[in-house]
Amino acid sequence: MAADLIAEESQRLGSEIQDLKSDVVIVDTPGQMELFAFRASGPYIANELTKEPKAIIYLFDAVFSFNPLNYVSNMFLSAAVYNRFFVPQL
Repeated sequence: MAADLIAEESQRLGSEIQDLKSDVVIVDTPGQMELFAFRASGPYIANELTKEPKAIIYLFDAVFSFNPLNYVSNMFLSAAVYNRFFVPQL
């Protein structure tokens, strides 16, 4: 899995992020969100990339979420991701 491969390189990637000396860095996770969020490697990667404060940007598919039931499903999935990482979520 791509997330597992990134986990193996997370310390090196974290060093590269630190070298950027940027105020904000956005890291796009591999593939479908579920593969990153619900595997053991997901929280490990998030913690190893930086010890600085972090947040998760959770994006909704607007067309999919137009249906109220799909919107509620997205909200539940967002809550599950929050409970997995325990970091602020936008």
